[in-house]
Amino acid sequence: MLASRSRLWTARLATTLAAWLIAFAVVTSLLNVFSHQLSAMSPTLRALVISGMLVVLMVNVVMPFLSVRISRWFR
Repeated sequence: MLASRSRLWTARLATTLAAWLIAFAVVTSLLNVFSHQLSAMSPTLRALVISGMLVVLMVNVVMPFLSVRISRWFR
């Protein structure tokens, strides 16, 4: 029982850290690629666009891939 809790806790921690690092890389990339277009926007609109793009990419691309990789790693 304790071993399964430990594995679950470790998997959650690994998923959280990996998602955070990937989200940082995605935001940095988006800012670099679209810096010219984003600089013309107000800070509020810029945050709205970046966070929207981040959520779409994380939910539909990154997290499905990441969850498969981490679940294979813990088997």
